[in-house]
Amino acid sequence: MEELDYFYRAYHEYRANLEPSKADLSFRKANKGVQSLDDFVTMVTTTITIDEDWIIAIEKGLVYIGKAIKEDRQFIRNEGETLPIEKIRRVDKDSVANLAKHSDYITKRPTNPNDNVIPEKLLMVRRENDYSIYENRVVYATLVYLKDFIVSRLNRINEAISRYEGHCEIRKKIIYAGRTLDFSLHLDDIRKNDPIAAKHNSCQGLIDRINEILNDVVLLLRTRLMQEVAKAPLVSRPITKTNVLRMNVNFKGSLAVFDYACAYPNDGFHIEETEKKICPLPEEEALRYADIIALDSFLTYQLNNALLPDLEKSYRAEEKRRKEENDAAMLSRLEELMARVKKSGKSTPEYILALEEGLGVLKQQVETAKADLSALKADSEAKLQAEKQAHLLALEEEKHHHQQVVDSILSDHEKEMAEAESAHQKEKAEMEAAHQQEVAALKASAEKDKAELSASYEQRIADLNQTVLTAKQQSDDLAEQLNAAISAKAESEAACAAKVEAAEQDRDASKQKAAKEVQALTAENAALRISCGKAPKPTELSSRERFLELEEEKKNLDALFDAAWKEAKKDIRHRLFSKKPEDQGGKKK
Repeated sequence: MEELDYFYRAYHEYRANLEPSKADLSFRKANKGVQSLDDFVTMVTTTITIDEDWIIAIEKGLVYIGKAIKEDRQFIRNEGETLPIEKIRRVDKDSVANLAKHSDYITKRPTNPNDNVIPEKLLMVRRENDYSIYENRVVYATLVYLKDFIVSRLNRINEAISRYEGHCEIRKKIIYAGRTLDFSLHLDDIRKNDPIAAKHNSCQGLIDRINEILNDVVLLLRTRLMQEVAKAPLVSRPITKTNVLRMNVNFKGSLAVFDYACAYPNDGFHIEETEKKICPLPEEEALRYADIIALDSFLTYQLNNALLPDLEKSYRAEEKRRKEENDAAMLSRLEELMARVKKSGKSTPEYILALEEGLGVLKQQVETAKADLSALKADSEAKLQAEKQAHLLALEEEKHHHQQVVDSILSDHEKEMAEAESAHQKEKAEMEAAHQQEVAALKASAEKDKAELSASYEQRIADLNQTVLTAKQQSDDLAEQLNAAISAKAESEAACAAKVEAAEQDRDASKQKAAKEVQALTAENAALRISCGKAPKPTELSSRERFLELEEEKKNLDALFDAAWKEAKKDIRHRLFSKKPEDQGGKKK
């Protein structure tokens, strides 16, 4: 806050020094009333929500940890060392038992039988309290882990609530008095550990509880028992559940909070950031940002023109003039005061004493006035209280009267409601009677329509049944005709098959006849070849010449066979289809 106070005071003095400037006045007039959507200020607000479950669990667990530390559990450790008899400080039963086992410690026999036997060496046992038992180490490990657990979350919470983030964007083009200023400003301001941002968090109560838990953990770690246990190695998970950790309530509760903290899956808090934007800027704030433009313009102008020495000289001259004016005003006041002293006819000390006495009288008058004011205030409060009581009584009376009026209105309303209910019931009964009559008439009409419809439907059903019987009879006749046609077709197919078989037999006979003719033609051909002086066809079939002749003969034979077969098929078709199917059917019948 001190830094902000310095800046605010400096800005006030800056504005106070610029008030007499005509140039500043014209500059502010040029900016006044100009609001642009390009100028805006935004702030990112961080809202944090802390889960209370882990805080409550640790608070409950610390109660058990504190009680476990107060139990002050320890282990008595016995350590023995064999020392010369001169260094032995005390002898106990363990020393005697050890001497009975080691008779070699007695090296000298006393000369006098009545003297005591003194060994040369003896066992001296030291008993030490050992606090580093496993259960205490588990408690210490729990406190160490809880400290890290809390500190890590508390640091992130404090960092989130004390973070400030602000942005500013200014774009202006100002034309006035022969000047053109084109200004652009982009500002990103991010601050950590900001005290003002930390004040506006809504979960300070939970943060205080977390700080208290952390302080309790630190105090428990500073106890004598924990400082002794800290010298031993730190226990690591998994924890071995000894009988004490399973049966003792305090150590069991300590282990439970340790397991809870180790298994806790969340951060324990939630951070939400929202952006607040101010656009357009208020007029007064826009003028303040315009001061930045004016100051930046001045700094640029004086730097480019090297005006700093001249400005410094003018500044010192003006400061000197102001100091002289202040000194002159002070001297004038002193002279006026001295004139008053001389005019009073008193010396300066007497005049000062008179002023002090007058000041005392004024103080008394002020005190009297304060007392009168207090009395007047008390009187006013009493009157106000009395008026308040009177007003309350009047309100009570008015309320009582209002209640009576309300009761009367309710009573009249209930009567009207009863009358209306009676009239409604009567009207309802009449409407029900009329409705019953109308229902009876509708039922009679419905029964009549039902009878007519039933008769009509029965007649239609009879007609449909007759139509169905007729259609069935026609269907039976058509079925008989179809069966007859199928039988005729079957007989026709059988006749056709017989004719085809006869045609095939004729074909086979023709084929045999053709084969005989071929043989005769072959013999005739051989005779002709001999008569023509040609050699008969060779019987060797593998020669090329014989193969070509056979091929030619096969082609001629195939052509002859095809021509004969075509003629045979034509004859078969002509004989099969020359007669009409009706004649065939008539003959079959």
